[in-house]
Amino acid sequence: MQAIKRMGILYGKFGLATDAELIEARGVGVEAAASALTTDGIPELLRYVFGLVRDGAAPAFFEAFSEKDPTFDVQPADKEAILLATSIASYELENDTSLSGVLALCLVTASVGGLRKPALDDQLLILAERTLAEAQGHSNVIPKPRAATKQPKELAEMVVNLDSATNQQYLHTAKPALMGSIQELIKYVEAVSSATAKADNETLTYVTALEKELRTHWWVTGGWSTDAAKPFRQIATVEAALRAGKELYDKNPAKFGLFAAPALLSLVVESGRQGELGDVSIIEAATNLDRAWRKETYGALAVGKLADLIPFSTAQGLAADSADAEDWQPRFKRLTDIDPSMKLNPLDLALQVYRERLVLAGLSK
Repeated sequence: MQAIKRMGILYGKFGLATDAELIEARGVGVEAAASALTTDGIPELLRYVFGLVRDGAAPAFFEAFSEKDPTFDVQPADKEAILLATSIASYELENDTSLSGVLALCLVTASVGGLRKPALDDQLLILAERTLAEAQGHSNVIPKPRAATKQPKELAEMVVNLDSATNQQYLHTAKPALMGSIQELIKYVEAVSSATAKADNETLTYVTALEKELRTHWWVTGGWSTDAAKPFRQIATVEAALRAGKELYDKNPAKFGLFAAPALLSLVVESGRQGELGDVSIIEAATNLDRAWRKETYGALAVGKLADLIPFSTAQGLAADSADAEDWQPRFKRLTDIDPSMKLNPLDLALQVYRERLVLAGLSK
């Protein structure tokens, strides 16, 4: 796997003098840790990927290495812990598992459009973006035509046996054939019912997704902010971006997000505006909306267990809690390792709001 090959390169690139046999053993541990990864383990893994862990207890993914190598002695604060977490994430993204899509979404979101990069491997973001795009493309599959469930051979044979048995003089001799026919018939009916329900559910899921897409289409076409109750073009650019990101999620909370989300947000935010959209700092954006609403919406999230992985939501919550005084800024920097004075384009800001809501939904299940 490319992830294992890159792991070997990273050992050399970052000056960790590790022999080939140990690297090979670490590769086995990476595969085991990736297989054991769950949704609950994603936040911890990403904190190591972004170098946000300074000390503390050993992470859960260390267990896979310890099981494969009793001499495993890497410490949570070691650089090698970040390297192993990076390799686990890379391996998971490459192998198209049930967690690849949500891991990719969380990783891309935590990077805040590239403002915060993985501690050891910039290529990880490229891989995550590609994996996320693939997951988004497969999230709404068109139902396939379903062939009729054929009568099983066993049922036909039992009916023939029943007909033969009932022609005999004594009916009790027909009982085995009769019961066998009934049992096979029950199995057939259940199989048909199950196949029909599955097909109906697939169709219902597809139609529901189409309805959401239609509602999203009208939202974009109309350019009307549901929350502000007025056209987006009449709202200041930064506020429009923040509202657009939230409202797109409200209209279509697809599991991995919509592949076309950047284009849709662009249509909504830029419509009716002249010239380029100027970049905005996290500080300005985080203090833009009504303070009471921000405190109610993001206050708990800013001190919650996912705070460092949803940076912009955290920024809004911390700012509101500090009455928008400057003391929230160093707290934000310590927590996320992101300078709040850094700037984002309003369209990237809208996409960040949208994705952070997706991450919260995905990791809360």
